[in-house]
Amino acid sequence: MSGVLVNPIAKYAFFSIPATILVIVPSFSDPINLPKVLVLFVIASTCLILSLFLRKRNVFKPVTKGNWLAFVLYVTLFFFMLLSGLLGSQNQIRIWLGASGRNNGLIYYLSAILVAFLIYRVTLRQEELNYLNRIFSWVSIFFGSYCLLQLLNLDPIKWTNPYNRVIGFLGNPNFSSSALALFSVHWGSEYLKTIMSNVKSSRIKTLVPASFSLVMAFLSISTESLQGAVLLAMGYGILIFSYINQKFNSKLLSVSLLTMGVATLSLSFFSFLGLGPLGGYLEQYTLKLRGWYAYFGLKAMLDNPLFGVGVDNYVNAFRMYRTKEFVQEYGNLLSSNNAHSIPFQIGSTFGLPVFILYCLLQGYILI
Repeated sequence: MSGVLVNPIAKYAFFSIPATILVIVPSFSDPINLPKVLVLFVIASTCLILSLFLRKRNVFKPVTKGNWLAFVLYVTLFFFMLLSGLLGSQNQIRIWLGASGRNNGLIYYLSAILVAFLIYRVTLRQEELNYLNRIFSWVSIFFGSYCLLQLLNLDPIKWTNPYNRVIGFLGNPNFSSSALALFSVHWGSEYLKTIMSNVKSSRIKTLVPASFSLVMAFLSISTESLQGAVLLAMGYGILIFSYINQKFNSKLLSVSLLTMGVATLSLSFFSFLGLGPLGGYLEQYTLKLRGWYAYFGLKAMLDNPLFGVGVDNYVNAFRMYRTKEFVQEYGNLLSSNNAHSIPFQIGSTFGLPVFILYCLLQGYILI
């Protein structure tokens, strides 16, 4: 076994995964979101203090010509978001903690940026990646176990819940369905790594990831949420493509499978919008709604370019910019306190400069 220790900053930063997924406090007025935000703040603060103490111990990769732009974008986004948040509203509770039920205030955003920035600055070796994999695996087991209790009506917490009872630690079956789908794909990946390894593994080491993968997929489907099903299809499509590509090493086969995958995704997307030959069968009411919510966020950002409508105040944008067409189709009682699109949520509540910085940073990371 390697004696190399995991970078302590990365170690604590990775704790943000269980913190933002598993932490709940039923006695809080908001038992789901507020506890996660507060714990995330503690983790971010701990990582910052550690980074200051360890700054002379070569725990960070140096700023070079290849990574200076990301460094600048992270720091600029942090301070522009702080400035926009403080100047764009006078409601201090909402500025820092966000609106009740969402809690997307400055504490959440700045803590998340800080954790992401410190992870980016750390040199991630195989030791850190293995540690991250273990954390993700254990989180999936705890999350899946609780969802199974909920499915069996054995939940020890009596939630006031109008949704499907499988809500996990996230308070919403759509979120839980997506998380369970990602966990299922994770265990599916572990299974593939086991069977494709040159090292002979015991039957238990093969069956464990396969079993977890199937259970997580079943729980995701049990939420009756389309999001989980879509993520399962995409995730396992990528795993199957990867497996076939490595096993047969055929460029023609790889291109054919990739073309089929893109065509299937395109057909599904247009069908969910109610378009194409399958639109009448697969049209999704909520997908159209999310398009409207993002559009209202865009309008709010363009009309309030400097600071947006205020931190976590999207509900104000919704009321101001919903159209007659929207009201005629969905009624006057429907409301939303979130754009259901991270870029437009940020743009509508923080303004155009923060929106541009966020998109530039995401684009840089993806490229």
